[in-house]
Amino acid sequence: MTGNTPLAPSAPGYNRFAAAMIAVGIATFAHLYCVQPLLPLLAESFSLSPSSSSLSLSVTTLILAVALPLVGPLTERTNRRRVLQIALAGATLATLASLLSPSWPLLLIARAALGIALAALPANAMALIAEEVDSRALGRLMGLYLAGTVFGGMSGRVLAGFLADWLGWRGALAGIDLVGLVCLLVFWRCCPTPQGFTPRRIALRPYLSALLHHARDPGLRNFALMGGLLMGQFVATYNYLGFRLLAPPFNLDHKTVGLLFLTYVAGMVGTTVGGRWLDRWGAGRALPLALALTAAGQAALLIDHLVPIAGGVALMTFGFFAAHACLSTLVGRRGGESKSRTVALYLIAYYIGSSALGAGLGYAWSGFGWSGVAAAALTAIAVSALLLRPALRPAPAKSDS
Repeated sequence: MTGNTPLAPSAPGYNRFAAAMIAVGIATFAHLYCVQPLLPLLAESFSLSPSSSSLSLSVTTLILAVALPLVGPLTERTNRRRVLQIALAGATLATLASLLSPSWPLLLIARAALGIALAALPANAMALIAEEVDSRALGRLMGLYLAGTVFGGMSGRVLAGFLADWLGWRGALAGIDLVGLVCLLVFWRCCPTPQGFTPRRIALRPYLSALLHHARDPGLRNFALMGGLLMGQFVATYNYLGFRLLAPPFNLDHKTVGLLFLTYVAGMVGTTVGGRWLDRWGAGRALPLALALTAAGQAALLIDHLVPIAGGVALMTFGFFAAHACLSTLVGRRGGESKSRTVALYLIAYYIGSSALGAGLGYAWSGFGWSGVAAAALTAIAVSALLLRPALRPAPAKSDS
C-alpha cells in the first residue's frame, strides 16, 4: 500500500494483510474458548462442581464485556497495528499463566487478564480492516476475518480436547498457546504499518453516556438482550454437554468429546446463510426461522442417543449463528452513524449473557441433569422470541447525543 491508497485484492500486500487478519481471528477465539472441553478435567483437578469449573470461561467473557467500553476510547489514540500486537502478546502470556497456575484462584486471575487482552482485539481488527481495505473488497476481507474467528473457536476446542486426552489440561493449554504464538508471529510479519488510521481522543464519560443513550432505544435494547440470551444458552450447552457425554451411558473419552466441536462448521454456514435470509426475507421472517432451528436443535439434545445429539448440536449451532448474524446486522443498521457504539452495546450484552448463563446453568445441570439445562436453554430461546416483535418496531427519533 502506498500513501493512503486503500488495499485492493490486486495490491502486493493484500494477501499478507488478509493472513494477518485471519491470524487475529483464530488467536482471539482459540484463546477464549479452549477451556470449554477442559471443564471436566478442571473440575476433577481442582475438586470443583461443574458450575464452578465453568468460571474459567465465564470470568473471561465477563471481564471482556466490562472492558469493552473502557478499552474502546483508549485504543483510538494509537495505531491499531500496535494495539493488536500488544493484545495478542497479552493473550499469549495470559494463557501461559493459566497453564502454569498452581491453584484455582490464580487460574481465574489469569483468565480474567485474558479477558482484558481480548477486549482490544475484535473491534480494532474490524476497524483496521475498514480503514485499510478498498471498499469494493471490504466485505470479502471482513468475511475472511469472521471465518477466522469461527475457525479459531472450533479448532481451539477440538485441539484442546485431543491434547487433553494425552497431556492433561495443562498440556492442552500449552498447545493452544503455541497456536496463539504462531498467530502473533504471522500478524507481526504480515500486517503493514496502517495508512488509514487517524488518532483520536475520545473522552470516556461522554462515550459511556452515549452507550446509555443507545440503551434507551427499545429496539437496540431488545436486540442486545436477545443476543445475550442466545449466546448464554449456546455456551451453556457446550459447557455441560461434555460432562454428560463423559458420564454413563455414553462414557466417551475427552478426544471423542472434543470432536463434537467440529459441529462449529455448521456455525460457519449459519453465519453466511443468516445474512442471506435477512437480505431476502427481512428480520420478521429470518429471525423466527433461526430461533425455531435453534430450539429444534436444543430439543433434539434431550434424546439419549449420540446420533440425535450430534445432529441437535449441529442444528442448534447453525440456528444460533444464523440468528447472531441477523442481530449483528440489525444492530449496525439501527445505529446509523453510531455503529461502533451500538455494536459495542450488543457485544457487552452478548458476553454478559455468555458469562451469566454459561455459569448459572451449571446449577441446573447439578440439580436436574441435562433436562434442567435443556429447559433453561429453551426458556432463553422462548424469551428471545418474545422480545423480537417489539425490537422490530421503528427506531425512535435520534437526538444529537
